[in-house]
Amino acid sequence: MPAHEGPLFSHPDPQAVAALTELHHSFIWASGLTNLAFWLLAGLLSVIALQRLTGIAQGHEEARD
Repeated sequence: MPAHEGPLFSHPDPQAVAALTELHHSFIWASGLTNLAFWLLAGLLSVIALQRLTGIAQGHEEARD
């Protein structure tokens, strides 16, 4: 895909272009932070699930030996 050249939005009103550009940047940040939060939560829940499934928790290591 070739690199995009020129303005991101085409509209005769410069205020509309500025508003759309700001909205675009806000969306990028919001979606990135939401994605980060999702994967951190998914990782944390995976660790908890694996600990429960394998019985590895504080105090349970000695019981298995």
